[in-house]
Amino acid sequence: MIDHSRVQFIPPRPKPIQRVGIYCRVSSTKDDQLKSLSNQISGLTRKVSRIPNFKIVDMYVEIQSAKGGTHRSELNRLIEDCQNDLLDVVVLKDVSRLGRDTLETIEAYRAIRNAGIRVIFDEN
Repeated sequence: MIDHSRVQFIPPRPKPIQRVGIYCRVSSTKDDQLKSLSNQISGLTRKVSRIPNFKIVDMYVEIQSAKGGTHRSELNRLIEDCQNDLLDVVVLKDVSRLGRDTLETIEAYRAIRNAGIRVIFDEN
């Protein structure tokens, strides 16, 4: 028979807080694009806020085409923040937010992943 009077309950360790950055981008200031931007921001914010150990620490919002080597300051800031260990997770609507050109998209994705950052695409 087991003596339960000497059994001590040890609670599980809480999961560490994950610092999350949300990146949203549209290509123009047209009404449908601005509505899309609003939907990206609110949808991703809602989804991330439902995950107990996720904490949104920054949002990177861009209204700019990914075509033609356009300077994308928010994407560059996101990558810098990843490299400076300010984030643990990056959440985006889908892979197309990183660029229109396959090479540009892969380079941006690799820069984030090479910094050890988890990338989540919410393609719903």
